[in-house]
Amino acid sequence: MIINLETFVVVDENNVVDTTETLRKFAVVLDQYLAKNSADFEVIGQAVNAVFDQNKGKQFNMEAIVGFTMMKLREDGHLDSNLEKFKMFQSRIPDYVRANSGSKDSGSIFNDQWKGKGNGIIRWSDNPDWRSKGELAKEKKEKKK
Repeated sequence: MIINLETFVVVDENNVVDTTETLRKFAVVLDQYLAKNSADFEVIGQAVNAVFDQNKGKQFNMEAIVGFTMMKLREDGHLDSNLEKFKMFQSRIPDYVRANSGSKDSGSIFNDQWKGKGNGIIRWSDNPDWRSKGELAKEKKEKKK
């Protein structure tokens, strides 16, 4: 969404910018934008978690999560033939996963070490003992010492 600042600027009869009214006008649109985006994020979160619910314990790469989540969104009636809506969901699904990724003890939903061969995105609640391939290799190396 691109905003043209001039559409929000309020000027008085002397052509002086009324900062208070300009900010008020912008705040209304900003509140609408935030409400819509948080609602979209909630819908995305429900769909992503439904994908993991249907595949308990599995790990996915990001492309698979996006694909399965898009199918779930369509199945649930949130996605139609609107190209802009399709693009929005497609780009926001990875944002949702990244925003909710972290270490096991961080309280995040998903792991944050999903790059590299053999690693993937897992949901912590399904895999509480999961460790990345790098962590496993490090443990193995330490045991040899």
